[in-house]
Amino acid sequence: MTRQRRQALDELLRHGPLDAGGDIAEQRAIFHEMIASVPLSDDVSIKQDELGGVPVVIVETPNLDPPAAILYFHGGAYALGSAPDSVGLAADIPAGLCRLILGNR
Repeated sequence: MTRQRRQALDELLRHGPLDAGGDIAEQRAIFHEMIASVPLSDDVSIKQDELGGVPVVIVETPNLDPPAAILYFHGGAYALGSAPDSVGLAADIPAGLCRLILGNR
C-alpha cells in the first residue's frame, strides 16, 4: 500500500462518518463511499467472474507473477463491505509481497 493510500484510508477510518453502531444499511452505503473515494492505481485491472458458482472479483496487478494467485477474503463480518469494495486493499497485497520477498519496491 502506498504511503499516500494508507494515509487517505487512515484518515477516512479515523475521522469519517462511519458509525459501527448505526443503521447497517446506511453504514454499508457510507463504507462503500469511503472506500470508493480512494482511487485504484492505474495499473490495476478488475473483472467480475465466478468461482465454483460464487461471484468473485479478479484483481490483476503488474507486481504479481502471472502463474501465482492470491485468494483474498474480504472482512466485514458479513455486515460491511464487499468483494468489490476490497479491490484496493487486495491490489496492494502483491506489491507488499514484492517488497518483503523480492525487496524491489
